[in-house]
Amino acid sequence: MTLPCIRSTIVTLLIMNLGKMMQGSFERIYALMNTKATEYTTTIPVLVYRWGIEGGKFSEATALGLFQSVSGLILVLLADYIAKRLGEDGLI
Repeated sequence: MTLPCIRSTIVTLLIMNLGKMMQGSFERIYALMNTKATEYTTTIPVLVYRWGIEGGKFSEATALGLFQSVSGLILVLLADYIAKRLGEDGLI
């Protein structure tokens, strides 16, 4: 089996994994975070948790979560468009 045979599978998996890129790793970062490293280790999922659950700012946490989801969707749609322009099938 060679790479040209599985090229469409590679493109499909690449497009689908681009949506996960915005999620980050909540558990690892939150578990290993301390007061000195908080400024450098804050990601969007950790910020949503801190604003929503710890701070009680549910509207701001929801808006940030929505931004994260929409930006992931834009990445997926953009990668799908580029894949179609390059001659692949894409997702949609």
